[in-house]
Amino acid sequence: MYVTVGYLKQGKPFEIFITVEGSDGCEKGYLEAVGRLLSVGLQYGVPAEEFIKQLSGISCVPVSDPSKGRMVKSPVDGLALTLQEFIDASKNNPRTEESCYDAVVPEQV
Repeated sequence: MYVTVGYLKQGKPFEIFITVEGSDGCEKGYLEAVGRLLSVGLQYGVPAEEFIKQLSGISCVPVSDPSKGRMVKSPVDGLALTLQEFIDASKNNPRTEESCYDAVVPEQV
């Protein structure tokens, strides 16, 4: 699963794109819907931290993410982890222009 976080000059996340390769149409559709709903929420002022709080820990089929030394409990848990990474990175390196933050979230094989 590939996640792209589009953000504004202030480093505020504004839109989420989720791409899933090699999975059935339903999983792709559900995750596209999640990305669209998160984007609308962000554009209407819902803090990304609220989405992280709500999506973190949702479990389905856990997979290991050895590159980051963690378990990802489900695609939406991985999305929450990615949003948290983006926020942490923005605090350590403030964003000064509009751009995107890309991440790869491991999936079950």
